[in-house]
Amino acid sequence: MHREPGHRSRRSLIYIIPIALVAILGLFFGRSMLGSSSNAALAAATVSPPSSASATTAAMVAAATTTPAAKAELADLGTAKGTFTLKGPATAAGGTFVVFVVDGRQRVIKTDDKAPFSVKLNTRALPNGTYTVTVLSARKGQVSVASTSTLVVKNAKPASKPTTKPTTKPTTPATGGSGTTNGSYTSQVLSLTNTERAKAGCKALTANSKLASAAQAHSADMAKKNYFDHNSQDGTTPFQRMTNAGYKWGAAAENIAMGQQTPADVMTAWMNSPGHKANILNCTYTQIGVGYAKGSNGAPYWTQDFGKPL
Repeated sequence: MHREPGHRSRRSLIYIIPIALVAILGLFFGRSMLGSSSNAALAAATVSPPSSASATTAAMVAAATTTPAAKAELADLGTAKGTFTLKGPATAAGGTFVVFVVDGRQRVIKTDDKAPFSVKLNTRALPNGTYTVTVLSARKGQVSVASTSTLVVKNAKPASKPTTKPTTKPTTPATGGSGTTNGSYTSQVLSLTNTERAKAGCKALTANSKLASAAQAHSADMAKKNYFDHNSQDGTTPFQRMTNAGYKWGAAAENIAMGQQTPADVMTAWMNSPGHKANILNCTYTQIGVGYAKGSNGAPYWTQDFGKPL
């Protein structure tokens, strides 16, 4: 990722690293994960103006954004038992790959890179219950499209206990409000972030109320409207949100994540993703704001807004 700290230009200062693809791309080349407590639906963004036109072009080719699912009622895939086939698009342009995320009491992530896109899901390995199925079609340099539906798993016998240790549920309630009820979680993320920076020789970040306001508002908005994207549904970018919150920045970046249940979980996921890790360990940034909100679907939404003031 190219960064140029302290640049004041506003004409070409933003490019956003792939939403949801930063952590998912690795899955395309590896085996699907069943019952993993880690979360693949992560995203990172960073900003500092490219130093040349060629750098701008390279950034545009590398970048992709996700289109939020339509605000309609989720499609119902019905009830499944045994082996169930998840279907993606029948045809797609060359270079497309599809990620299938089955999320509920346990998570399954599978990928397919050949049309017609489909994967086999062994529901016997899952606890009975209702699951959300997200199908993400992605191609380098193009807008990624996601669709979401529901699936009820109902096998005759209860599924065996997962081999991986389940993630710990939050003990503190969290809402999309001002952040007072989730202050413990956001302060823990700040502490863990500074622990990682110290290992890399970076100075500790200090909490900034304006960055915190922007980060919390975005987590709350994603949780309320059930979407996952750096851009708000009104088209506002992370950097516009920081500016609107009154923060005058010279360099800035954002990490977001969805689904991790604790500060330790989300920090582990971010540190295992090169794009997110680069933001966390960028010594240019001196301040941070953290947001945390829990949606009606039970999924936590996390935001880190990094900044260096002008």
